[in-house]
Amino acid sequence: MSNQINAVQTGSNTQGLDLLASSVTLNPVMKSGQILFTAEDLGKALGYSNPKESVSKIFQRNRKELKHYSVEVSLTSTDGKSYIKRAFTREGALIISMLAKTNRAKAVRAWLAQLGVEKIEEVRQQAILEAKRELAAELLAARPLWKKIKRYKELGLNNHEVCLLLECKPRTLLRHLRRMENAGIVERSPDYEQRSRRARLNFGLISADKEGSHA
Repeated sequence: MSNQINAVQTGSNTQGLDLLASSVTLNPVMKSGQILFTAEDLGKALGYSNPKESVSKIFQRNRKELKHYSVEVSLTSTDGKSYIKRAFTREGALIISMLAKTNRAKAVRAWLAQLGVEKIEEVRQQAILEAKRELAAELLAARPLWKKIKRYKELGLNNHEVCLLLECKPRTLLRHLRRMENAGIVERSPDYEQRSRRARLNFGLISADKEGSHA
């Protein structure tokens, strides 16, 4: 009976924490491979009327402990300008929420311990995608041929038509396409292998006799 009561209490506590956490709005940022929370954003979530100043005071009073979980970073604000802001790692944000004496502190701790994990992973994945986009843009800028291939493929041209426009050999185009797919510049469709083999057959890279032997 006592085990059942404990289980019910545990379930109730978990639901309560989930409810608390769901009421919190925090927007972590990715900087230099780290997930960070700005002092201002953290202060708002904690319910301070002067969020940035209040969190800064907590930091100053506990600098010895918090300095290991805090950095100053340059972030672009809504006005388009960059500002140096103090930010905290997830561990630092948790410590701040433990030291804060507000009614919202418990909810923030619940968010950081539970729902925040999903949000942090979402930000991490977005940062990875953004890094891939930047790399793709750099590669396209450095390789005019890739830029043309990408444009022609976006227009719906097949490989044979692209080869005619670029005046290149099919084998060369396929090699570039593979590299572009690996770099995330063009997408590889589910039937890539079938299309690739068909294209090589059409371009004469493998003979019809060979194709028939595989049938």
